[in-house]
Amino acid sequence: IGMLIAVGLLTSASNEVLVLVQQRGGERGGAPRGGGGGGLANKAPDLPAGAFTAGSTVARTNLRHEWVDIPLGNVKLHTWIEYPDGDGKAPIVIVMQHEAGLDDWTRALADQLALQGYIAIAPDILSGFGPKGGNFDSFQYPDDPIKAMARLKPDEAMRRYKAARDYGMKLPRASGKSAALGVGKGGADAFRFAAEAPDLNA
Repeated sequence: IGMLIAVGLLTSASNEVLVLVQQRGGERGGAPRGGGGGGLANKAPDLPAGAFTAGSTVARTNLRHEWVDIPLGNVKLHTWIEYPDGDGKAPIVIVMQHEAGLDDWTRALADQLALQGYIAIAPDILSGFGPKGGNFDSFQYPDDPIKAMARLKPDEAMRRYKAARDYGMKLPRASGKSAALGVGKGGADAFRFAAEAPDLNA
């Protein structure tokens, strides 16, 4: 559902983006092209991974991806970036986190966006909120990032997402178009982000 929303918003902003989605959607992925997905072990090629396939999707992706640390005051915003196939320009999409933080499911959503032709940028907005100033990966238990997310002030979350977008817009492959996408808390953040970043395309 989240992917359909993202595509719908971006296509309303530009016919060029619509063509990009149609041409590149589902070119590569963790599941065989012949399979329709479904069940607990299979991922549908043209849909984001679910809870049972997210980890394997992230582990098996063939797309270029990297971790970067974006300077932001006294914090380094640990950020996952995944690129679409090829060397052409592409819109960027800021992937906003749900209550559980930057988990495998969020990164698998970034992978699906990259498969469909977008540069997916997923900042760990809990950077520095972990034990001993660590990031999401420093939390010991699944509910720890949920508790940390409750301590993160909304204004600070927006500041971190804006820093990620500013960084993404300067990437050599960035086309100059940008969007925000989220589920749960990330969905609410995406609406606020659109209000505070008027030059956002979707």
